[in-house]
Amino acid sequence: MGEVMEVSIVSTDRTMYSELLSFICDFSKIESADCEILRLDNWRYSNQCKLNSLSEIEQWMDSKIITVTDKNDAGSIGINIEKDRDKFIYDVWFNPKDEIDEAKYMEFKERVLDMLRGMRFELACIGREMSVDYSKGYEYAIEKGRGIDCIVVSESVENNYNIEMMVKMKKKSIWILR
Repeated sequence: MGEVMEVSIVSTDRTMYSELLSFICDFSKIESADCEILRLDNWRYSNQCKLNSLSEIEQWMDSKIITVTDKNDAGSIGINIEKDRDKFIYDVWFNPKDEIDEAKYMEFKERVLDMLRGMRFELACIGREMSVDYSKGYEYAIEKGRGIDCIVVSESVENNYNIEMMVKMKKKSIWILR
């Protein structure tokens, strides 16, 4: 497999997963018809249970971690959904079979930005092989996150946290959506 391209999004929108799944299926050319949907108690996969359809996700997303994965000859895709207090964290990823060239990665970033323009979100991180922990706040996530190339932030979050200055200090790209 190639390198994983990802976007991690923080939002209060509980139905965003449907649009994100459509996005990653379209971008990767992988259909979600035969996807595997799991609900978990934690990231050690305790009490793992397979869900039968996408329509069951909302029933569990307030109390469980949800993973949706699929694959074909082009690679594999996934969405992880986890609730952290009053927000949902959506991690969307594509692991192509072939290596990612810079043009394909730029296309991914641009299409993510286009998608986010119509969504209700607070913060999004775009990168490769990322690790982002939002549990201690946005500043911590940006400071300690690995593999982040771009930060996309809503205007309201930028006004409250001054993330633009922090991101510039880390020499990352930032987009503020107004």
